[in-house]
Formats: sequence, structure tokens, C-alpha cells
Amino acid sequence: MKRKSFVLTVLVLALVLSATIGSALAYFTANASAVGSVPIELGGGTRMEEEVGSWSKTVTIRYDTGDPNNTQPVYVRFRAFGPSYDGGDGALTVTGEGWTQEGDWYYYSQALDPEHADASPISVQIAEMTRAQYDKFLEEGDGLDVIVVYESAPVLYNADGSPMDPRTPEIWTQKVVQTRDTFNAAENGPEGGE
Repeated sequence: MKRKSFVLTVLVLALVLSATIGSALAYFTANASAVGSVPIELGGGTRMEEEVGSWSKTVTIRYDTGDPNNTQPVYVRFRAFGPSYDGGDGALTVTGEGWTQEGDWYYYSQALDPEHADASPISVQIAEMTRAQYDKFLEEGDGLDVIVVYESAPVLYNADGSPMDPRTPEIWTQKVVQTRDTFNAAENGPEGGE
């Protein structure tokens, strides 16, 4: 009895596998894959210019006006990273007109576009150190680098058509969605379907 049920189970399993093997073979013979990249243009490009001075860095974020098709207004924000040392809580001082700090980020109050291409310069200053703090800092092998990271994002609008506040989280969490045409092996074979 057990042998009969085992044979019956094997036969049912063989029947199921034989029914699906045709579609699996068709999948492996009709699909193609490609490797490479596709450039995409999102518009609203920006760039950052830096000037390094005595214990400070001045940063200006500019809208890229070199491309006449670049007309998308964008918001910009930045974050600064720098050294920390004993007694140096808040080792960086950031100043700039039109910039508002929220959390670790500084947001520019106006959108950049071809007519308002430059954000106000930002000054990032390393706080003063005593000679002992400086010597200890160098002994530990830490650098005195100040790193400024910035982002730009297209301006989003409220339902009434007014621009959203640049500090709105939805502006900075947008996802880029890319679509592409599907390759059909039957129509576009190796010779282009001919």
C-alpha cells in the first residue's frame, strides 16, 4: 500500500514538472540581458565652489546656468563635518545669510534658478584651540579637515501652487523613477527583426 502511494506521488510530481518545463525552456531561450548604463538628465544642476582660508572654508553653491535647458528651480541644503576635540563641542561655527539650521542640515531660504543662481556664501570656521589641544590633536593623527556635503532637489509645490518650505522632508526623500522600453526578442532579434 505504501509503495502504491509512493509511486502515485512520484507520477503526480513528474506530471507537474513536465507541464512547467516548456515555459521554463521558453524563458531561458527568449530572454536577453545587457550590461551598461543609461545617462539620465534631471535638470536643475548645481555645483559647489570652495575657498580655503585661515582655519575656515567659504562655500558658495551655484545653479548651473551653462545649459539653456536647465530651468528647473531647486532648493539646496548642506551639512558640515569637521574635527572635534576635548572641550571643542561645537568645533565648527557656520554663518551665512539666508541659511537656516534644522538638525544637522542648513537650508537655503530661496530656490535657485537661472535668475537667482547663487546662494549666499557660507563660512565654516574651526573654533579656536589652545596650543595643548592642537598638539594633542596632531599626536592622535586626526586631520583638521572640514568637509561640506550639499544636496539639491527640485522645488515642490503645495496644492494652492505656492512652493513648499525648503525644510519639508518630502522634498529631500523623493525617489528617481526610471522607465525603459522592453526588449522583445521575437521582434528585435539579432538582426533587428529582419
